[in-house]
Amino acid sequence: MLKMSRLLILIFCFSLALVGCSSGGAKQGTTEGQAKPQEAQGDVRKLNHLKGEIEIKGTPQRVVVLEWSSLEDVLALGVKPVGAADIDGYKKWVNIKPDMLEGVTDVGSRVEPNLEIIQSLKPDLIIGVDRIEPFYDKLSDIAPTILFNKTTEQDPDAYAMMERNLKLAADALNKQVEGEKVLKEVNDAIAALAGKVKEAGKADTEFVLVQAFTMKNVPTMRYLSDNSMSAKVFNKLGLKNAFQPTKYVQTMEEGGVEALLPLKKANFFYIVQDDDHIFKNQLKENPVWKNLDFVKENRTYAMGGDTWLFGGPLSAQLIAERAVGAFVK
Repeated sequence: MLKMSRLLILIFCFSLALVGCSSGGAKQGTTEGQAKPQEAQGDVRKLNHLKGEIEIKGTPQRVVVLEWSSLEDVLALGVKPVGAADIDGYKKWVNIKPDMLEGVTDVGSRVEPNLEIIQSLKPDLIIGVDRIEPFYDKLSDIAPTILFNKTTEQDPDAYAMMERNLKLAADALNKQVEGEKVLKEVNDAIAALAGKVKEAGKADTEFVLVQAFTMKNVPTMRYLSDNSMSAKVFNKLGLKNAFQPTKYVQTMEEGGVEALLPLKKANFFYIVQDDDHIFKNQLKENPVWKNLDFVKENRTYAMGGDTWLFGGPLSAQLIAERAVGAFVK
């Protein structure tokens, strides 16, 4: 009996010790486990971009943007940068949220930014694309710099790339919720416009999409391939691209009016500037142009010179709105 009592006392003491150790350990682990991840997410974020991994601390307040598509992303997220490249060109060709650019400093061209001006702005984040890669090291000496990824033959979907780059910008700016909201609203809007195309009985019809301009005194067109963001928007509207290059092209192929001959039965959508309107000027009396089916049947659709075919999500939505607005009466 005595032995049994001692055994029960030992079991009771051992149980108390176990409870004490267990509860104390859980309390400490929970505190550390909650505090550290929140701190890591809020203060330092690791991002993967064109140049590899980079750490961004806190929420950047002074952002410099060196490409129109990147600038559009930043503005779509509600962030006004302190500096941007070629602002006049952006207002002419892109024109998304131009009112937010009042007071923003122009930092030079998108190909060769002015490093002295950028440094004077004391940025805490610089955003650009691959074509400023030669300046990457010097820009990184000024502030953390991220370069957006680009489409490749192995990763050719420029619409998906556009979405990933918007998310990258949102991560860098600590605007992840805003980024998801922008993409959802854009994709919902395009889906609704696709419904209008279907209701009009125009789904599955063919299109050609070009950006037209004069180059070296020759009327020139950029034919957008299915890899491009803008042609993907047309695909999402339920239309089929008549332009099918025989080999891989990243997003577009340049050509003259003769390249339209095998595409003459499609519906013709175009972007051209009023001060360089090749269809009203150089091609107006061109016999090839005049005898194309879509010209004779009045199936040419102007989308406005400020419809940017290589932009971000708000440009994608604008492309869909203007295409359907012109195509579906």
